[in-house]
Amino acid sequence: MGSSLCVLHGRLVRAVVLLGALAIAPCTARNEEGDEHLLMGNPSAASDDGADKNNFLMQKKFFALSYNNDKGTPNWVSWHLTLDTLGELSHGGSGGE
Repeated sequence: MGSSLCVLHGRLVRAVVLLGALAIAPCTARNEEGDEHLLMGNPSAASDDGADKNNFLMQKKFFALSYNNDKGTPNWVSWHLTLDTLGELSHGGSGGE
């Protein structure tokens, strides 16, 4: 009976760990343009409905941002940076080579 309890306990622990991992995993589905830039979340809960003109969500192909109409500047900007978006880089220096 003790070994059955250990097996049940082990399965329960694995199930809880799996459910926890699924709960905190970021959603990778990209339904709309700009969704990939918000994989880590929307820090100010900005929306594009126009109700809050100082926390207006703008989602573009290469970035997403929350715009503050009163200040005329973004509250935050987010983008998905990859090696492909960086392209070929060189430091341009000639010293020590």
